[in-house]
Amino acid sequence: MVATGQQAQCPNCGGPIVFRAGMSGALVCPYCSFVVVRTDQDLALRGKVARISPTQALIGLGASGNAGSTRFSVLGRVQLDHGAGPWDEWYVVAGDGTWAWLAQAQGKWLLTRESPVPAGLVPSWDAVAPGSQIAIGNVTWTVQERGVSRVVSAEGELPFPIEPGGKGLYADLVAPGGRFATLDIGDGRDPVRLFVGDELPEGALSFESTGIRGEEPKVKTGNLQCPTCGGPVPLLSADKAESAVCPSCSSLLDVDKGAFRFVEQLRQQPIRPYIPLGTKGVLRGEEWTVIAFMQRHCVVQGIAYAWREYLLFDETRGFRWLLEDNGHWTFIRTVSPAEVNDQYSRATWRDPKGGTRSFKRFAANVAVVDYVSGEVYWKVRLGEQVVATDYIDPPEMLSKEESDNEVTWSLGTYVEAKELWKAFRLPGSPPASSGVAPAQPKKPWALGAIVALAVTVGMCLVTCSVNSSRPHRVYVDGPIQLGSYRPPPVPGAPATSDPTDAYFTQPFHVAEETALSVEMSTTNLVNGWAGAAIALVNDTTGDVYEFDLETERWSGYEGGEYWSEGSTSASERIGEVTPGWYLMRIDPEWSQTSGQPSATLRVATADRALTCAICLFPLAWLPALFAFFLSRAHETKRWYNSNP
Repeated sequence: MVATGQQAQCPNCGGPIVFRAGMSGALVCPYCSFVVVRTDQDLALRGKVARISPTQALIGLGASGNAGSTRFSVLGRVQLDHGAGPWDEWYVVAGDGTWAWLAQAQGKWLLTRESPVPAGLVPSWDAVAPGSQIAIGNVTWTVQERGVSRVVSAEGELPFPIEPGGKGLYADLVAPGGRFATLDIGDGRDPVRLFVGDELPEGALSFESTGIRGEEPKVKTGNLQCPTCGGPVPLLSADKAESAVCPSCSSLLDVDKGAFRFVEQLRQQPIRPYIPLGTKGVLRGEEWTVIAFMQRHCVVQGIAYAWREYLLFDETRGFRWLLEDNGHWTFIRTVSPAEVNDQYSRATWRDPKGGTRSFKRFAANVAVVDYVSGEVYWKVRLGEQVVATDYIDPPEMLSKEESDNEVTWSLGTYVEAKELWKAFRLPGSPPASSGVAPAQPKKPWALGAIVALAVTVGMCLVTCSVNSSRPHRVYVDGPIQLGSYRPPPVPGAPATSDPTDAYFTQPFHVAEETALSVEMSTTNLVNGWAGAAIALVNDTTGDVYEFDLETERWSGYEGGEYWSEGSTSASERIGEVTPGWYLMRIDPEWSQTSGQPSATLRVATADRALTCAICLFPLAWLPALFAFFLSRAHETKRWYNSNP
């Protein structure tokens, strides 16, 4: 076996080779590109790899840096093809003597280390369907993507031998807390391998040297020439773009090999975006550049519904989306599938910063790409389809896009069009919106109802306070002459007083328009009743207001238990009384076998505060009722376009 650091000769070409790391199991001869395997006895050959494709690699052999507190150096690179162009992974050795894979996906860096495979963990292809869950140890992982990888090429040292051109199955897994893993199922001949790690936080990865050779082609940001028409094709995210569309001839181009490669001529009718490509803006405190524009549609009951999407990019924060549908806008970012629990009718999202949100299923349709311009981070094709499912909790929307081999989740927030026009400094006014968007909030109506309710209640209180501040006057307060009791002439008939028992109170003066309260109270009333026919007489105009007051009290024993019922007081409220002199005519009646009861009469200004509140309080709820009906109409329009 060749010792670490000892120079040896390639078994194929005889060129000098050196294994610098003790954990390296193979290397690619820099002279003949054969894979050289270190065995217990000597060196062996595995096969010849193709030349490394010039991708948008940011680092090369010899690069060094830090991933958090871990210092590392790059010893090798393997190039895989997952069906959408080459994919680079770097073999890095840490300062503590361990090794790991370093890879980049959509602007995010992933660092994974090989982990022991639990006994019996050999999942089938169906078991790793996107969105399914796999328990490994005490961690539950969610399958984000599955596919078939092919070894395209390699260079430098490798931790274990590879088979040039070999294919194998894989599944990418995610777990809460930014954890990432790859399950390398292989082709059934090699053992299953498990690589577990994390998505590195922003700023956690730094390079002291990149190891990039000056002669290696690099995609440059700026205008490149279209291979079809020769026209300029701007690239604003060159190291992350996978596809671009020529603005001159609508050629769809792949940009995964350091230059453009023609794919197909797009036959699409021109669509003018509301936000032109290349526009920069500051949205909610973050600067973004519009780099792509798409139109997608779905078909519901034979009718096609289209919407538009804008891809935003920032070198530090990566990608975001703006979705526009009928003049309504949603600002979207991706979230990890590990943070989502999909229960069909509802989906819950666990915010990494704390808290859990629940979203109600709104619609599920097949979304089809029918227009694209600019540059995107995947190999886009016209007619590309995914199953899109939306869950809503206004003003936010949780969305899932699912294909046979991948699932992605995103979280969108409703944005007012005028905010976007201001953020991107767009001329004119935004297009008018129609209908109600899935995530459109209804808070302005609720707030307006609360304000209106508060104003109305305040007015009621002020009015009642003014009314209750009026002086309280007592005009009559004294006993009533009930007269002598006369038995009824017919058994069971009510007793009556002689007409001569009727009398008038002393005249009293009402100085201002007011309401009067008349109350009669009785005492010594036992198993009987007492009442009076009363007339309020305006001594000036002769107007009369007549009413009756009656009290009764009954009690006794039944089954050994005492009971009582009735009331010893009665009152009447007389509406607005005009100023003037008044007197009251009282015609009393009573019936009681145990003696004559006593009664008093009190006439005073009525308490307006409570009455005012009773009359005005229902008005306070009119704004709330109005807001309720508006809310119901709003929700009806929202769910009219749902397809749960």
